[in-house]
Amino acid sequence: MTVKNDEFFMEIALSLARKGLGRTSPNPPVGAVIVKDGNIIGKGYHKKAGEPHAEILAINDAKNNLNGSTLYTTLEPCSHHGRTPPCTDIIIKSDIKRVVIGTLDPNPKENGAGLNIMKNAGIDVQVGILEYECKNLIEAYSKYITTGIPFIAIKWAMSIDGRIATKTGDSKWISSYPALEFSHQLRDIYDAVAVGIGTVLIDDPLLTCRVEGGRNPIRLVFDSDARLPLTSKIVNSICESRTILIHSESADKEKLVKLEKKGMETMKAKTKNKRIDVLKALKQVGDLGITSILVEGGGNLIGSFVESGEFDKVYVDISPIIIGGLDSPRAVSNIGIENIKDAFRLDRISYLFRGDDIILVGYRRK
Repeated sequence: MTVKNDEFFMEIALSLARKGLGRTSPNPPVGAVIVKDGNIIGKGYHKKAGEPHAEILAINDAKNNLNGSTLYTTLEPCSHHGRTPPCTDIIIKSDIKRVVIGTLDPNPKENGAGLNIMKNAGIDVQVGILEYECKNLIEAYSKYITTGIPFIAIKWAMSIDGRIATKTGDSKWISSYPALEFSHQLRDIYDAVAVGIGTVLIDDPLLTCRVEGGRNPIRLVFDSDARLPLTSKIVNSICESRTILIHSESADKEKLVKLEKKGMETMKAKTKNKRIDVLKALKQVGDLGITSILVEGGGNLIGSFVESGEFDKVYVDISPIIIGGLDSPRAVSNIGIENIKDAFRLDRISYLFRGDDIILVGYRRK
């Protein structure tokens, strides 16, 4: 096989893996294809934690003799016992001749272990085909498996003069309809969506995913004093989506009991400067197996994440409207940089065009 052919088949494996985004946590999304004599004879992608991995599904899908075939997988096959047996054992027994891996598994239990086991068994192993794309696919898993802290993406929609609402709090809708659809697509692939209590009190959002075939994210409400109304849409749709209220020690205990009776989970978090300590709260959320969070607002919550430096990615939906007003809310509150050199900077910038809106996507420079 040439490098060009390897990239062609790895791209197919990547397209399969993307089907698992938002559905495999705490495992990574992985896709695999098996090729023999230039033809694909097996395909698979990891669908859910605890279910067979992509490589095994591809092997099971292959109807022909696997002897002499090539396995393409976006991530290094596992070599340790977890919820499922090691993939490397089954790959070796299948008589696959060659394995092409997109990227090594950042999990400290793996990170080359599976590769070495297959090489020692006489399999020709190559690593690094479409590596950049394969690493991007598992960006949330990579952070989570090495730190225990979820991958954090911040998203907001704003006018071209930087306002996220009018001075009366009206924000429906700054985004164009295609940009709103994109927001729901993001909810489909992130484990959880987070908002502050201010956003809930003003907008009364559902925070569900309205994409056909999509799944609802876990909803996280940062609410120090448990002010979340029992009549809110979030409370009255708990049956649709798992919801966790993150509160402080001083929260109204009676109110918490009432929310719990409605089916809401509650999580007590430590505070810092009279606000929930974002980093410590994220560690608690990570303990639940939540690997990625989309922070949707409002300005105070986004400000807390930015001020703490606890964010990895940013989506900024810029709408071609001008709102103005000294009292109109901005996307990032409770933070102020004195010197430009200390400002948070973004790398790997890209732009998406949805309707009349431009969506800037970037990663926080480490």
